[in-house]
Amino acid sequence: MSYLFSRAHATPIRALSQNERRRPSQASNFPRLRTVSLLQCFVHVGDWLPWAQLTSLTLRDVNPADSYLPILQRAVNLIHLKTISCAANYHHNDQLPAVTLPHLESLIMVDFQGRFLQRLDIFTLPSLHTLQLLGSFLGDDPIKAFASFISRSGCRLQKFLITGGLWGVHKSAFRCHFPEIPQIELNSKYDWFARRHGHEEDSDDNSGDTDSESE
Repeated sequence: MSYLFSRAHATPIRALSQNERRRPSQASNFPRLRTVSLLQCFVHVGDWLPWAQLTSLTLRDVNPADSYLPILQRAVNLIHLKTISCAANYHHNDQLPAVTLPHLESLIMVDFQGRFLQRLDIFTLPSLHTLQLLGSFLGDDPIKAFASFISRSGCRLQKFLITGGLWGVHKSAFRCHFPEIPQIELNSKYDWFARRHGHEEDSDDNSGDTDSESE
């Protein structure tokens, strides 16, 4: 069973079966809707949800894969965004559509299966304060990719967490290149998303894997 949830008034909008492709009620029925989670469901991008009025969005295993970026391009007023195992349906060398979210303050990109494409280079996020992602999302040259993202976005990042997939780069390299970021965590065992959603088995403390510094 797949579900489409809204936390508006802590009430589900409706439940969707795995194969259901009908649109939920029209967007005009949800004038106060601000927070939505799309969990393992088939999504018609269109206008069936008021993307532009949302301020918080969670996407997990949404289908078809090519709906992921168009959704983000429409949700221009997001403040908080979480993506979990969302495939962009593009190859690594493809030119991906750009996504600019001028009000986004927190971005968490989680890939539990480790097999989906999520790339930071598509985002421009001028208001971003908090960022969590896998090191592999930064590509072959993580320092250069991250510097490009910061320069492009012009954001004043306060917290940056890499949960794994970053090899051969020590935290000190990030601290040296980005001294303006107060908190940088490189720790494959610590996961803000997992801690908030009860996946403790994915976030056991291990001092051998910890490489963090807070100011």
